[in-house]
Amino acid sequence: MILEEKYIRIIFYLTKYDSMHNECLEFWNYYFNCSLYGCIEKIFKPQDNINIKISMNYLLISLMICYDYSFEIEILKKDYSLIEEIFKFNHINLIKIYELILSKVDEKSKSNIWISKLQNLVDIFNKLTKDQVYKISKKREISPIIIIIFNFTIIAQNIKVLLKKYRTKNFEILANIFKKINDISYEEINAYFRDNILRVENVNDSVLTSTFSKDNEYFQTENAPYIKTKNTKPYSLVLDLDETLVHFQTSKEEIEGILQIRPGLIPFLKKVGLYYELIIFTEAKEEYGDLLIDAIEENNIYFEHRFYRQHTIKEGNDFIKDLNRIGRPLDKIIIVDDMPQNFKLQRENGINIKSFWGEDANDDALLELGIILVNIAKEGGDVRIGLKKYEDDILNKVTSKISKTY
Repeated sequence: MILEEKYIRIIFYLTKYDSMHNECLEFWNYYFNCSLYGCIEKIFKPQDNINIKISMNYLLISLMICYDYSFEIEILKKDYSLIEEIFKFNHINLIKIYELILSKVDEKSKSNIWISKLQNLVDIFNKLTKDQVYKISKKREISPIIIIIFNFTIIAQNIKVLLKKYRTKNFEILANIFKKINDISYEEINAYFRDNILRVENVNDSVLTSTFSKDNEYFQTENAPYIKTKNTKPYSLVLDLDETLVHFQTSKEEIEGILQIRPGLIPFLKKVGLYYELIIFTEAKEEYGDLLIDAIEENNIYFEHRFYRQHTIKEGNDFIKDLNRIGRPLDKIIIVDDMPQNFKLQRENGINIKSFWGEDANDDALLELGIILVNIAKEGGDVRIGLKKYEDDILNKVTSKISKTY
């Protein structure tokens, strides 16, 4: 549902040229970090898998083109209708993929609130577009896959026209991806975008900058261990910032933004702070990180230590948080992050919390997480054993309620 909402926002912002690149970036970042990334195709038969993968490739290259062209406002103004059509038919394909997912859901799972919302979304969309969108024979029922394949042609034609008419500085990269659209992997597309298309200076050093930036000037300015004082609490808890505790959305002026606090954050910090030394470890730069952390703490100090991008290990496009560098024994430290690759060096110490994007006022991940962490602390011993014991609770209540449905 969040993926759908973010896509609708892009379509809405097609006419708000100066903000559109941020909306494309929001969708891109959410897609590559959400629990459905790379998983959707696995539930279908091989031939359908291929077509779904190609469909997502078309959507991703359309986003790349739109993002790139959003810095050339005159292009968007001249060919708004062409770009709108590309996004419209990509949207149809996205809805048809939702339909295919729903076809694999058993009767018991249909009572799930997320499945119900997805079904309602599909029903509304199909009702609105009936007899308007598809110029295909209506003499028989047409499967979603056939519609998806049919739409490939329309999307491809429009992309070819755009690439032929307007050659930005990234034209060759985009054209090369388009030539390989049937075979290129999601990972390759993501790498092309991060390394060549993304203009990080336009997102005001947000989490998106932190995730995709290529600069190396901030790394390893301090020697490990980072904490040299004794821990006064039984355990240590390392918490990520963006999309784990908060969501920060920059304004179109990109000099200020809206900070959304995850529901239950302060009660969570007070509760687990009785048993854990609280540590913030963000992959963002220090100036940005401190801005958000100070907003959380206000007049109360919850975090005993703060670590930033310079404390991570850069590996490709990832910023690894090595717990060995913290200075606390591994049997006494837990890390919570919405991006599991960030703690891949100590997976047995990590909790992958579902991403918080500010939309869900009823998000209860921190409530459930607090109960689990307190239980682990009260039971004592090696936290890695405790995390293994509560693995099912973590997966069902903290990591992602959506992914468990499938």
